[in-house]
Amino acid sequence: RWALEHSPTFRQQCRALAAAPRLRARVVISFPPAIGALRARTSITETRSGILTANIEILSVLDLTELIAHEFEHVLEYLEGVDHRRSGTMLSHDAYETDRAMDAGTRVAREVRKRWRTQR
Repeated sequence: RWALEHSPTFRQQCRALAAAPRLRARVVISFPPAIGALRARTSITETRSGILTANIEILSVLDLTELIAHEFEHVLEYLEGVDHRRSGTMLSHDAYETDRAMDAGTRVAREVRKRWRTQR
C-alpha cells in the first residue's frame, strides 16, 4: 500500500498490469530457508484461450518493495514480448535477469524510502 501511495513508478506498473485484460497475477510471499541467492521468481503460463497467469513468489523478507516491483517489471516485459534470451543475462537454465527489472525495483525502493524519510 505504501509503495502504491508513494511511488510513481509502482503506480505506473500497477496501471499497466491492470490494463492487461488477459493477465491474472498472483503474488505469494513466503520465507523458506535461503535458496542460494534466489530472492524472488516469476513463472508465467498461457492457456490455449490466451489467459496469462503470472505466479510471483517472493522468497526474502529483505527489500520486499524492491522485489515486488522487480518481478512486476518482468511480467510487463513478458507482456511486451521482451526476449530475455536476447536482452537479459542468463542466471541458470531458463532463468534470466534484466537491467530493466533491476532498475525498476531499485527505483521504486528509492522512491518509497525517500517519501518515508520525509514523512517521519
